[in-house]
Amino acid sequence: MNDWTTFLHSEASKLAYSGDTQLADLMSWGLLIVKGPDTLKFLQGQLSCDVQALQNNASSLGAHCTHQGRAISCFRAFMLGTDVVALSMPSAIMVNASAALAKYIVFSKAEIDDTNTSYCGIGLAGANAATLIETHLESPPSSIDEVSHSEQGYVIKVAEQRFECWLKPEAAINFWRKAAVQCQQASQNDWQLMNIQAGIPELQAETVDTFIPQMLNLQALGGVSFHKGCYTGQEVVARMEYRGKLKRPMYRIGFDLAKEETLPRPGQALFALDKKQSVGNIVIAASAEGNRGEALAVITSSSVEAGEVFLNEEKSKKLAILNLPYAIKNDI
Repeated sequence: MNDWTTFLHSEASKLAYSGDTQLADLMSWGLLIVKGPDTLKFLQGQLSCDVQALQNNASSLGAHCTHQGRAISCFRAFMLGTDVVALSMPSAIMVNASAALAKYIVFSKAEIDDTNTSYCGIGLAGANAATLIETHLESPPSSIDEVSHSEQGYVIKVAEQRFECWLKPEAAINFWRKAAVQCQQASQNDWQLMNIQAGIPELQAETVDTFIPQMLNLQALGGVSFHKGCYTGQEVVARMEYRGKLKRPMYRIGFDLAKEETLPRPGQALFALDKKQSVGNIVIAASAEGNRGEALAVITSSSVEAGEVFLNEEKSKKLAILNLPYAIKNDI
């Protein structure tokens, strides 16, 4: 157990929290790091996003796909330095994601580190988030997807008034202690809910090799480049963009949760009133206020348009389609 984990387990919960800004530990997420002289070239030929653009203090959502265009991992990519790229993703898929990249890296002057303990993840959200970062860390990035960096670590603006921080352990502990007096402690469910409301997908073990990037709306989030050239799975992804019709985009949905009812798992099937077979799958889900849950789910657009999609096979728990902060282009 490292110093950061020890701090979270023994001290963080005992601090005096006060304020509206939310402070969340991102222990369920980690960094897969690729480093070496060929890093940018190697990843440019593997990932759906434009890796070269990361050199401009930028981050990007993206996916690593099979040759069939199915996403093995979904992540936020950013640079830690010259020839060093980090992919932020759920820790649960890190080993699988690393193994998938390792199949192609053998002839490149680059290596993969999926056991990183150099940086700790902290999420910060709310009206005072930027001020807290500027006071206790560094000048925060001003544009969404922009990255700022200092000796303490890296800060990414992932949405308006929301930041993802990757800090060295000592810096993370110091920042948490100082920020806590002006924040409320948020759970990982709270952070997950923010991602859902922002329409930002993630993959878990149950959904690896299930969706093409457009099913996860990555083309609407800047996570797919159609101009950078070839990468693994690119032919399938490009064919969908230019010659296909996206029948299963990702929607944000809401549903009731009975007392002590568990959230739907990633990959759980969804059903329509007039069909026996599944019409969609859960991507990620989180608890919301008022005995409600929210999720991102890939669903056939025809079922959504018909207005009859259910969380269970018995078709007793109807889903509500909620707004996303971007448009879904499903007529491609």
